[in-house]
Parts: sequence; structure tokens; C-alpha cells
Amino acid sequence: MMRYSILIIFFLLPLLASTQTILPDTLVLKTKSGDQLMLISTNMNRFKMVKADSMIRLALYRMRDSLAKDPELHVKNADTALKTPVKRPVSLKAAKKPLFVLQPVIGAALIKDKISPFAGLALDFAPQRKDYDTKRWPGMYTYLNLAAHAYYLFEHTESKTVTNTVVFIDASIGNRMNNSKVRQSRFDEYGFGIGYLIRNEGDYFQKNTFRLSGHLIAANSIIKVSPELYLTDNFKHVFPGISIGIRLLH
Repeated sequence: MMRYSILIIFFLLPLLASTQTILPDTLVLKTKSGDQLMLISTNMNRFKMVKADSMIRLALYRMRDSLAKDPELHVKNADTALKTPVKRPVSLKAAKKPLFVLQPVIGAALIKDKISPFAGLALDFAPQRKDYDTKRWPGMYTYLNLAAHAYYLFEHTESKTVTNTVVFIDASIGNRMNNSKVRQSRFDEYGFGIGYLIRNEGDYFQKNTFRLSGHLIAANSIIKVSPELYLTDNFKHVFPGISIGIRLLH
């Protein structure tokens, strides 16, 4: 009987080994500030392609979202053993934003060989503007823009300097990204548009003048760079331009 018991145990050993739970490995990383990051996995090789800063950022966002969902969560103070309610950050709940925003526009442009200051007014329409400050990462929204730009072209004569004012109406579409807390893009804003000359003075432009443009704003910058292409005299003449503007509002 003893011999059969040993034989049964011998045949059951592989089966028992296959049903055992694989214990995970633990890796503890120390940061420069003295904090510790613990990684737990059954296979540490999975973390080879993971960037530590991206992992920490993702963990913080998930923790922040969890706190926002449950206002009853508490944080225990290890020294005093007191329970203090966790306060929700104001930025977690995106405030209501208006659909339409009126924005002033100022800057200077190089049109062919003339430097021209310009000023204008833009009406910005963005149904998802609240997503700019959302708790979900990344914060961004798409906008539609209708603007009027007045350009001041200076003509120098022998006796005086004449200022000619030309006005363009522009329609554009683009995206705005929130890079104020976490840099998620190289740009704060980018887009493209088309314009049409509605007022002309002097002989710099001919009839039926159109303008094609794109624009970029670098991350955490207020400078708006817009390369442009002018098509004038019923598309018979084409010449480039560039304008530099200052962003006053988001």
C-alpha cells in the first residue's frame, strides 16, 4: 500500500506544479527626490519599453480621476492618524465656456516687399471649448474662426507718405492644445484658412483677391506665425506673404 501511495504522489506532482500560481516579481525604483516607484509583474521584461516619466504621469492622472469620482475618499495622515477629506482640485471639473468668443488681433505682415501693420477682430466659435481644461488628458478643442483684418500699406512719395487701408475677411479652422501643465504637443495651436479682399485702396491689389494661409503657435508661446499666399487679379498673379501676430486670448 505504501508503494502505491508513493507512486500516486509521483504522478500527481507535475499536475500540482502546473496549478501553482506564478508569484510576481517586484522592482523598486528610487527617484532623485527620494520617492519610490514599485513595479509588480510576472515578467519584468515587459517594462523594458516603458518610459518611467510617462508611467508616473499616467498613474497620477488615473489617481486624480479616481478621487474626482468618489468625494468620500479620505487620506490617512501617518503621524497624527487623523482622516482628512480629500478636496477636489478646481481644474478637475471643467467650467462652462462660452460657444462664441470675440478676440482682438494685432501684428505685422510682409506682403511682397512691403511691411504692413495690421489690426482686427475675430469671432471664435468652439462647441468643445470646455475640453481645454478637462480632467481628461489631453486638453484640446477644435474651433471655427471668422475675422476681419485691416492692413495699413504705406506709399512714400516725394512730398508725403500716403497710408492705404485694405481689409480682408478670413474664415479658418484649427485646433488648440493645452500645454500649460503637461506638454502634449509642440504647438499650442495650428490651422488653415481662406480670405477675401473686401476693401481696397491704392494699386497694390487688383480685383478679386484671395488669400490662402496657415498658422502655427509654438507650445507655451504667444507668437502666431502665418505663411500666406495671395492670388489677385482673377488668379492671374500670385505672390507669397507672411504675418506675425500676438495671441491675446486662448
